[in-house]
Amino acid sequence: MQEHKTGEPAGEPAERRAQILNSAGQLFAAKGVAATTVREIGNAVGLLSGSLYHYFDSKEAMVEELVAAFLRELTAEYPKIRAANPNPRICLAGMIRVSFQLAAKHSYACHIYQHDFDYLGTLPRLAALDRMAKEGEQAWLEVLQEGIDRGQFRADVDPVVFYRFSRDAIFLSARWYRPGGSLDIEQLADSFIAFSMEGYAAENGVGSASLPALRPTRDVPAREPLDGPAAPLVG
Repeated sequence: MQEHKTGEPAGEPAERRAQILNSAGQLFAAKGVAATTVREIGNAVGLLSGSLYHYFDSKEAMVEELVAAFLRELTAEYPKIRAANPNPRICLAGMIRVSFQLAAKHSYACHIYQHDFDYLGTLPRLAALDRMAKEGEQAWLEVLQEGIDRGQFRADVDPVVFYRFSRDAIFLSARWYRPGGSLDIEQLADSFIAFSMEGYAAENGVGSASLPALRPTRDVPAREPLDGPAAPLVG
């Protein structure tokens, strides 16, 4: 087999890039980004470390591409769902479903997003990633607020809290969900939609339902407010 001067076997660059990203994603998910070396990624795809730079200028570029591909699809799909579903309740169910689908498709990116949160803040393209994450968050919040205004969702549950609980539950499912198991991804989404939205929907579909008095009666130390200061990519 002929080799390029970089030591890279001849082949389709796009296909080779995808192979490198897949292997890098596996290692990032298993070991964490910081603990994964370029040499390990090269070994996984049968390349010398230097040959990887023919495709990616750094390990960080691989991380950015994995996460950006995931966020890019999310931010592209949410507006389509909103345009097709004027009813906030139906729209929210659709956004939850597509989030599960894309989390399963981009499971390595979900691992990185959830477990290497601080590392993402060091990336040169943080602003671009953060912008996409914020776009996704805003799409959810607009639907949630519209549902509250229409009396479809509970007014006593902060939309930001509901979104962040939902996002983390969906993204973390990539850690344990395996295709071919007892549930397919659609059934998993069905289950989440059922328990999250039935508990979140207002009683009889209108008005608001009060939460039971489960708040502690003793003083609780103040926590940092939800809206700041926050780490980037709160999404």
